[in-house]
Amino acid sequence: MPMTTTAPGTATPSASDPTGGCCQSGSAGLERTRYFARQLLTPDDMTQEQDYLRARLRRHNRLIHGWGVVCGCGVRPKAADWTVTVEPGYVLGPQGDEILVDTCVDVDISRQALDGNAASSCADAVDPWCSGVRVDRRAGDRLYVAVAYAECPSRPVRVQPAGCGCDGGACEYSRVREGYVVRVLDRLPESYAHMSPPHSPLTCPKGGVRACPDCVNNPWVILATIVLRTKTITDRDIDNITYRRHVASFGGYYLLCGSLLKSLTLDPPSVLAGSPSQGTVTLSGPAPIGGAEVDLASADTTVAKVGVASVIVPETKTSATFPIATLAAGQVAITASYVGPDMSATLTSLGITALTFDPPVVFGSAQSLATVSLSGPAPAGIQVLFSGADPSFAAFPPLDIPAGATLATFPVAPLANGQAIVTAELGITAKTASLTRIGLVDLEVPPEVTGAVIVAGRVTLNSPPPIQARVFLNSDSLAATVPAEVVVPAGSTSAPFQLTTTGSAATANISASLADTTLSRPVRIFEVIR
Repeated sequence: MPMTTTAPGTATPSASDPTGGCCQSGSAGLERTRYFARQLLTPDDMTQEQDYLRARLRRHNRLIHGWGVVCGCGVRPKAADWTVTVEPGYVLGPQGDEILVDTCVDVDISRQALDGNAASSCADAVDPWCSGVRVDRRAGDRLYVAVAYAECPSRPVRVQPAGCGCDGGACEYSRVREGYVVRVLDRLPESYAHMSPPHSPLTCPKGGVRACPDCVNNPWVILATIVLRTKTITDRDIDNITYRRHVASFGGYYLLCGSLLKSLTLDPPSVLAGSPSQGTVTLSGPAPIGGAEVDLASADTTVAKVGVASVIVPETKTSATFPIATLAAGQVAITASYVGPDMSATLTSLGITALTFDPPVVFGSAQSLATVSLSGPAPAGIQVLFSGADPSFAAFPPLDIPAGATLATFPVAPLANGQAIVTAELGITAKTASLTRIGLVDLEVPPEVTGAVIVAGRVTLNSPPPIQARVFLNSDSLAATVPAEVVVPAGSTSAPFQLTTTGSAATANISASLADTTLSRPVRIFEVIR
């Protein structure tokens, strides 16, 4: 015997309550079976008992809780053309029926069954030649994924023959399984198109009489709106918000009458890296019999480590302390967990996070700006010490960090050409950076030349510059000329230039200048005697 589902909209009514507990007339939904001795019970009597209880539950849900999505049932894209997935969830139907979606349901919005539904929880034995009717969908269509209550007859059994004949017995379903159907609608149901605004249960109604909720005759609860753009549905095509009607639920609320975790404090909240701190957990009231065990954790154990995994607040006491060790510079969250919400506090393990020179390479006696960065605001009296630089290169006295500052800067003017690897130290933390001074160390020209010639000269630096260096040239005599400048390429220590003489007898002084350094060399020029 094939299994079928009742059609949405007529799934909830029963023989004793044809409106599903909504806008019923008479006493059909208010009668329950009265049992007495030697009573002849028929299937109608037992069914009436079920109908009474179900109609009463529907009225309770519809009039007190309302209808819509209680939780879950989000609609998400699936890696297939025009297919979405309805996630598990719980829904109250417009007639008060409970709809439990207990597993993920794939819905192909381009296909539907012969009954118009896109998915069903009832495992019907369908004809494969008639299943999955193609539905014409176009780009720009606005569709609505909706769910409704349905009943699924199940567990067929053979009925015993009523007479003494030899004819075979028929089969009847022995169970009715509550389920659901999912349908893709191309227009809003009337209950959504003309949905009245919600009323607050905490305000007094106008005139003193609160009206009963309107009866809704269609069974659909909208889960999401889908706007088709391409042949693949993405998150941006699905709207789980606009028409999703939420039912107020107290499932996530609770009341605790015992002591809760009230606070977590750190003393001090900022320490030099390598120095200890102390945490204190405080309850809202005295700890219970046997004490209260509060779990502790550090978000980054490379920065700070809690001395114990948990601390016990002694019986009748309200607080307890625990040690914290700092291991490196940084900020870390310390968390305490007990009954109620977790508590968190930020510990700053103060140390140097960076030492920089801007620029890291200077020419001549130009200055560089040194910056020391800290992992957090400095308390009063913090001093950074420096090492690694010879005093003849540059002076690095101790640096006082202003209270509350997270960095400090100071100018450095190297006194001599060369490079220094400078280390800044604070507590157990240290950072290094290099500072280089580049200067002109040599000017090469021939000491003597004869006649009108072109000869080569060269300038040399003490260290390769990271960028090109311009060395300015000059001659104090018209008998010898040089270019206005020569460029030393980045990464090189020298560069050639041309010296041109006129042939007149003279002594020319050739000079080269870089920043505040100038070198001069004489060139004696002999005239050719014919």
